Amino acid sequence: MRTLLLLLAGTALAPPPLAEACDCSGMTLARARDRASVAFIGTITKRQDSKTCTTPKQCERVHTYTVKVDGVYKGKVGKTVTVETRPDGKCGAFGDLRTLGKQWLFFSQTAEPYRLSVCNGTTVATKVRLAEANKQLGTAESP
Repeated sequence: MRTLLLLLAGTALAPPPLAEACDCSGMTLARARDRASVAFIGTITKRQDSKTCTTPKQCERVHTYTVKVDGVYKGKVGKTVTVETRPDGKCGAFGDLRTLGKQWLFFSQTAEPYRLSVCNGTTVATKVRLAEANKQLGTAESP
């Protein structure tokens, strides 16, 4: 009985699973656009990894990507922009972003460098996803 109580107490004190902390259910492309300051289609052309530190013991990794902008759904976006992810955050980064030459549909609420998170709507620009984007967001304009 004592073992069961200790086990239950430990479970109650444990932090929620990562999946619960990053639940992005209900995120549509239209909702992502409405929440974002910019929404655009772009192709990853370069990646650079770095680390930013606020103190010697408080550092986080930063992945910075150069993106050639192919079309803009919302906001003023240049022909080439910088986006970044911080994989140490609770919602992680995008593994596929490392693939140079891959096209993505980006949404960001920040100024450049556009900071991305798992729940801001950023997604790989598959044919199906681009068709959805054109239907929900309209036609992308030239940068």
